[in-house]
Amino acid sequence: SAIGAGLLALGLFAGMFLPRFSTTPAISVPVSAAEPLAVLPANSGSIWSVSFDPTSDMLAMAVEDGTVRVWDWPKKTIQETLDAHRGTVWVSKFSPDGKLLATAGDDGLLKIWNRSKQEPLKIFERPNAVRGLAFGNEERLFAGDRGGGLHVWSMDASEPLLTAQQPGAVYAVALSADGKTLASAGSEKTIRLWNADTLTQRLPLEGHAGPVYGLSFNPGGDRLASAGWDGTIRIWDPSIGKLLHSWKGQSGDIWSVAFSPKSGNLATGGTDGSVRIWNPSTGKLLATYLGHKTTVHSIAFNGDGSLLASGGRDGAVRIWKVD
Repeated sequence: SAIGAGLLALGLFAGMFLPRFSTTPAISVPVSAAEPLAVLPANSGSIWSVSFDPTSDMLAMAVEDGTVRVWDWPKKTIQETLDAHRGTVWVSKFSPDGKLLATAGDDGLLKIWNRSKQEPLKIFERPNAVRGLAFGNEERLFAGDRGGGLHVWSMDASEPLLTAQQPGAVYAVALSADGKTLASAGSEKTIRLWNADTLTQRLPLEGHAGPVYGLSFNPGGDRLASAGWDGTIRIWDPSIGKLLHSWKGQSGDIWSVAFSPKSGNLATGGTDGSVRIWNPSTGKLLATYLGHKTTVHSIAFNGDGSLLASGGRDGAVRIWKVD
C-alpha cells in the first residue's frame, strides 16, 4: 500500500506539468457528406497556399514547382500562370482590394504583382525564405521569414520600413482587422504579439507543445486562433494574452487555421487530410469535409465566408460550400 500511495503521489505531481486540454470531443463527430464544388489540379506538385480574390471569382494557388496559378474557379479555367519563383512558392495572397497579388518563395524573394501585368511590380529580396505574409493598410506588407525576421514593407520603398527579430523560424503571421496588432509564430512554439505600427513586442502567448503553423484573427480582432504540430487549437484574447479555450483538433499536425468573415466559425486543415469547421467558443465540431488524399497545407475563406478553399500535398485545390 505504501508503494501504491507513493506511485499515486508521483502521478499527481507529474500531472501538474502535463498540458491540459479540454475534453471537447474532436475526432468522433459528424462527417459531412458534402462534395466539393470544384477540384482544381496543379499537376506539378504540392500546393502550399491558397487565396481568394476578395473582389471576384479568382483564386490563386502557390505551387511547389515555383508557379502561381490564378483560376476562375467557377469556370474551372486557369486565367494566368506566373513563373514566380525558383523553388517552392510558400505563400500567395491577394490585397484587400484585389488589385495586387503578393508571392514569396524559397528563393528569398517577395514579389508584388499588378494583376494586369505578367511582370512583378516590386521585388524585395531577403536572405531567408518568407513563410508568413499579411497585407496591411496603405499597401503595407507584413512578412516573416525562416531566419526569424519580421519586416514591414511599403510599395514606395526598396528597404523595409521596420524590422524585428524573434527566435526560430517564422511560419505564420496574422494582422488584426484594425491593423494595430500583428501576431507571429513558428518553430519556437511561442506566439508573439506586436504593435503593428512600431514592431515593438507586446505579449508572448505560450502553451503549444511544438511549432505553430497557423494563426488567424477573428473579424472583430478580439480573438486569435492558433494551431500547429501538437494538433491542438487554441483561442486567445489578444488584448490581455489570456488563453480562453483549447482542444485537440485533429489526429496529426494542423497546418492552417482561418476564421470565417461571415459566421465567425473557425476552419482548420491538417495532416489527416480533413478540413474541419468549429465553433471557436465551445470547440464543437460543426462539419468535416473529406476529399484530400493527404495533408492539407492551406485553407482560406472567400470574402463573404460562403466558400472555403483547401489545398495540399495531393496537388489539388478543393472549393467547399460552407453553410
